[in-house]
Amino acid sequence: MKKRIIDSIQSLKSPKFATANFVSTGISDLDIALNGGFRDGDIVEIYGDPSSAKTTLALMVTKEVQKKNFIPLYISTEDTYTASWLSKIDIDKSKLIQIKINDLDNIKNQILKSLENGIKLIVIDSLTAAILDNAYYTDSYISNMLRVISPIIINKKAILILINQYRHVGGGYIITTANTPIRVFSNIRIGMFVDTHIIKDNNIIGDKIKVNISGNRIKNKKTVYFNLYF
Repeated sequence: MKKRIIDSIQSLKSPKFATANFVSTGISDLDIALNGGFRDGDIVEIYGDPSSAKTTLALMVTKEVQKKNFIPLYISTEDTYTASWLSKIDIDKSKLIQIKINDLDNIKNQILKSLENGIKLIVIDSLTAAILDNAYYTDSYISNMLRVISPIIINKKAILILINQYRHVGGGYIITTANTPIRVFSNIRIGMFVDTHIIKDNNIIGDKIKVNISGNRIKNKKTVYFNLYF
């Protein structure tokens, strides 16, 4: 697995925010655009192109939560990372709960159980794989699930990250059918796309990632960039 190093385009120092309990994203410009990072009670959707650092961002937030002495829960529905990848991001595997679940019913039950047990960060990577080609998991099902989970996330002062992938269909990309209810319940939406390749000596050594920020907690849509080196 190639090592990925994130470098903020504008290397600004993140300001201090005292009005709420924030968790850094690990990217200074993104923290500034989010007024401090992800906040207690946030439901965050990370969506976008394949290989655009969606999982990397979620793992960086996982690392930041560990710094606060909390044990995160990372639910994987497909093999999006390896143990060596976790080590390269400097995640303490002894303080991380990792579960592989492929169906949404069990994911929902695990989320509710984990929240009751005091887990402060839950990542679903990816929601797309759990609902793709399964007619049972309709928009209505997803909406009802998030309607149950959302107030508990707020009450427990936790953060839920849902990774949603673009899938190639007929010459273009679409998001899963759950896009509509997820958009409604997410107070933060992070769209990640490869803007340009970073080239040195005629070799691609990384990507410049464009990040679109929107959601119920964002008054005005924002865009930031960062470099992702392989």
